[in-house]
Amino acid sequence: MTEAPSSQKNKRWLARAFQSAGRSLKTSLAAVGAVTASVGLYLVYQEQTKEENETKKQVLYIPFDRLKLVEQKDPKNQFFNALVKDDASTQRPLVMTVREVVDAIHTAATDPNVVALYGTFGDMPGAGWSDLEEVRNALRVFRESHRRHAEPNLAHEAQVIPRIESKPLYCYAPTMMEPSNKEYYLASIFTHIHLQRQGELALFGLVSPQYFLRDFLQRYGIQLHVFKHGEYKNAPNMFTESSFTRPHRENVTELLQAINASQCDEITRSRSQALLTSWLHKNNKKRTDLWKQIQESGIFPAQTAWKTGLVDFLPWKDPLPDLLAWNNTSDEKKKEEIKSKWGHHETDFDRFTAEKIISIQKYVNKIKTKEQQAGRQRQFDAFISKMEWLRPHLGAPNDVASEKIALLYANGGITDSRPLVHCIRQIKKDNSVKCIVLRVNSPGGSVTACESIRRELDGLPLVVSFGNVAASGGYYVAAHANRIFAQKKTITGSIGVFAIRPDLTQLAKQYQVNVEHVTSSELAATFSPFHPLTRKMKQEIVTLVDRMYGQFKEICAEGRHLPLTEIEKLAKGRVWTGEQAKSNGLVDELGGLSRALAYARRSYCSNSSDVQVEEWPRAKAWYEQLISKDDKTKMEQRGDAMWKEGLLECFARINGTGSFLLTVDENAAIRCLLDGYGDDSFPSYFWESTHWSFSR
Repeated sequence: MTEAPSSQKNKRWLARAFQSAGRSLKTSLAAVGAVTASVGLYLVYQEQTKEENETKKQVLYIPFDRLKLVEQKDPKNQFFNALVKDDASTQRPLVMTVREVVDAIHTAATDPNVVALYGTFGDMPGAGWSDLEEVRNALRVFRESHRRHAEPNLAHEAQVIPRIESKPLYCYAPTMMEPSNKEYYLASIFTHIHLQRQGELALFGLVSPQYFLRDFLQRYGIQLHVFKHGEYKNAPNMFTESSFTRPHRENVTELLQAINASQCDEITRSRSQALLTSWLHKNNKKRTDLWKQIQESGIFPAQTAWKTGLVDFLPWKDPLPDLLAWNNTSDEKKKEEIKSKWGHHETDFDRFTAEKIISIQKYVNKIKTKEQQAGRQRQFDAFISKMEWLRPHLGAPNDVASEKIALLYANGGITDSRPLVHCIRQIKKDNSVKCIVLRVNSPGGSVTACESIRRELDGLPLVVSFGNVAASGGYYVAAHANRIFAQKKTITGSIGVFAIRPDLTQLAKQYQVNVEHVTSSELAATFSPFHPLTRKMKQEIVTLVDRMYGQFKEICAEGRHLPLTEIEKLAKGRVWTGEQAKSNGLVDELGGLSRALAYARRSYCSNSSDVQVEEWPRAKAWYEQLISKDDKTKMEQRGDAMWKEGLLECFARINGTGSFLLTVDENAAIRCLLDGYGDDSFPSYFWESTHWSFSR
């Protein structure tokens, strides 16, 4: 019996559908296979390229002309900065922490793939002397990488590591006209200094401008009552004097000369072969006379700087591109063609063997990636170690050391103790934290805030590292530490107390403003700026300042294990450099943050090679940073409003014991007094025009 035509037609249609589906499936599988193969080949190519790049000799590139050194990055800006690709053409400041830069240079010193370091100078953002000293010490470690170093920033042993050559440091600058010598101080540690042939070099020395507002304030009927202890406590002199007092000038002069002598001596030691054989040294056998002549000789044209031994090469342009091109070609004819463009006095091709640039940002990210991987491995090992039956199968170690060091930052004016106290209490809850390293970069703050922080730290294993400035209140919180580290050029000391009580009664009268007070006692209006100070009020404030000064000295004597009479000699509000403080017993050792951390690992941890450093205050998550961006806008709007209110009105709003300050200088005093209104209360140019050029 034959099938119906419609049935045959349906079968043929179904057969064609299956054939079409089969062809489509084959095509899809082939496409998936092709894509998979392509991805696999691409990944293999990427891996091979990565391996080739890693085996290439690298030069660590640091743009010092854009590098802005900070203690901690602003968490509100980190997330948004990460979205913007860093490019030298944008000329945006490259914000990095001192610890990131120093650790990167130390790691590169022992990295066999990094064979040189290259830096660019020209218009370096402002940085403190202590930060520059720590970075320079790290560059010295890189320069002497062929020697055996016990730990960062320590003097090397005489023994040279076999088969390891020293690594060269090249730098280039179109000109060096930075007024306070900081740029050349850092560049002088480089083995090959290039200055553009039309460039200039200015080494004028250091300057500390001081401003005195007494006559200006009196002109407008403003009187500031100052109560202080310590003849060298010079912070209030800005408001009470019309010029330097003898102790004020004496202290500033000694400090300036000490920092200037230190940086001149370090430059001379690193440039001794060139500088001490130059024509200048023939007429000046003493180093002090040599530097006096240099700093009083005015601006050096590039040729004169070269003849003097201050620079090594005078190229017309940055030599880095041609140095890399010369090492990346095997064609001898092309090599000779590249080299023929440069004279022997323009650069050195023979010492430079790098083939590829790695920027310091990428190198830091590479280090952080390794640290994160190690951290995850530690967490995994710690988890497995708790499971006895699973440990032998996974090969986990029997004893997993989970030790931490808490790195706590105390930056800026210490007027509110709550953020740091909260961090310390959180750190105490973590049993794996073996020691706290307190990084102090503060000119001081209020007595009560400093005392709250000191009490919270009492009894804990504490190592302190001083930054650019750790004076007065900054020293107060560190006095009881087990070990204090400071750089030679750190500004510290200033053991003294002062209080400012503004009297605006005459100002109010000039503008026909009548202010009357109803009080319940004779002392009720003591802190009101629109009420004249009575004799009894003055005596009460004097008694309070005397008591606080005595307490400050007792804390320093107890913490430093020195007689009270000895502390009295070191106190009186006098400011010291870190090198002077080491001599008189106010600090224990000279060194930066890296050395303080090395000491903490060695002294408080059982396995110093496997310790996690945890920074406090902790960085916020990306979504927290995103949310808090609006808060910053509100703060900026509020800061603009505060600026419009004016400096003197802000002083009028200061009341209570917060006006009893432990600070180091005039600018620091103003910052601390206004800290409650935020650092954005005044535009940045206000602080830039009044800072101590040698201590910021």
